[in-house]
Amino acid sequence: MRPRVVADLVALVADAAHEVGIRQRVRAAQEEGRADLVRAQDVEDLTGVRLGRAVVEGEQDLGRVGAADRRGREQRGARRAEPVGEHRDGGEAEEQRGREDFETRILHQEPSYCIYNSAMRKARPVLDTVREDWIHLVLAPVWALALGLALAWSPLTRWKVSAFGLSGSPVDAFLGAFIMAHLVIVFFRSHGNAEVRARHPVRFWLVPPALLLALVFSAPALTAAAALAIWWDVYHSSLQTFGIGRIFDRNADNDPEAGRSLDLILSLLLYAGPILCGSMLLFHAQPLYSLEAGPWVEAIVRFQPRMRPFIVGAGLLFLVLYIVNYAALISKGYRPPREKVALQLGTAAVSVWAWGFNPLGMALFIMNFFHAWQYFFLVRRYERVPLALLAGAGFLYGAVFGVLGDLSDKALAVTLVVSLMHFWYDGFVWSVRKAHA
Repeated sequence: MRPRVVADLVALVADAAHEVGIRQRVRAAQEEGRADLVRAQDVEDLTGVRLGRAVVEGEQDLGRVGAADRRGREQRGARRAEPVGEHRDGGEAEEQRGREDFETRILHQEPSYCIYNSAMRKARPVLDTVREDWIHLVLAPVWALALGLALAWSPLTRWKVSAFGLSGSPVDAFLGAFIMAHLVIVFFRSHGNAEVRARHPVRFWLVPPALLLALVFSAPALTAAAALAIWWDVYHSSLQTFGIGRIFDRNADNDPEAGRSLDLILSLLLYAGPILCGSMLLFHAQPLYSLEAGPWVEAIVRFQPRMRPFIVGAGLLFLVLYIVNYAALISKGYRPPREKVALQLGTAAVSVWAWGFNPLGMALFIMNFFHAWQYFFLVRRYERVPLALLAGAGFLYGAVFGVLGDLSDKALAVTLVVSLMHFWYDGFVWSVRKAHA
């Protein structure tokens, strides 16, 4: 060995602890051509120690190793710290690692660390733009309420239009056609979309004609279907609000399963609760008369005042449970989309006022109008069908069968098949959990 190398060896042997480490790294360098050199900045000051990495390409000269070690110390600010003295100063070293780990997870948006300054998250749009989301989905209940009250004060609710022996106001005629229009456009999704159509051939091609035959040739089946449609509509309408909220959750990168059951119960409560407690209960119960269930209907209406406190109390208890559970989800990193929160609040306020108090007799218009409006824009967005085509086909069906359904039992059977298929299909052709929406 050269004299300088001997001097380096003598110096290294003086420090027994470092000698072992350096010799091990030299042997690794001889085999792999690379060496990782570690030196403590000071025996008493063991914090902030950094790894220095030196490339030793087959060098056996211990002098070169010492130079590489010095270069490694100069570069330690750019390398990750290794707590050499963690047994003596483990607290500070662990704290440093924790800070670096937190920053790394924040940058990669891991769920357990996704708690940002804002308590809410802005979701990607469901429709084409955020503005469309707010106008056509989120705020639809609110402005439908305003529109319904404005129409109630207008002459349009007092004018009478007669055709084919039927009469009603222009508002009633429009609402009837609009409701039926939104029911039939589900077929753009179920039958017009090849991917969706291929998933359920039996449900789409065999069930509708079989049901139609049953309703045409069986009067009891027709009566039962008419009563079923009323209450299935209540359930279906509440689930549309639930489904839109889940899409907002998905678009905000939340777990599709997080809070799902809570949201489902909340949507049912906000929609059906005001019906059971409010002034529109008799309207929804009337079809049961045709099933010879008149005594049941009268009993329900008679005991409604006694049921109301229990329903309201159960609803308030669930709201507390809902808030507590969502607070726990938020503490784990879940962030509710602001669009979903606004949709739930708006729907709750409008549903309570409309179904509960039937302001100016416009509850049916308000609740059915915003529901159908949301649906038109969802179908337009997902199926990329021009709105004019959707409206034209929908209103043509609504105008024709809206009249014929009151004149013919066979036409009524067609409208009931369309209604029931709409309620049924919507339960699976828009599944967020299965990534179908």
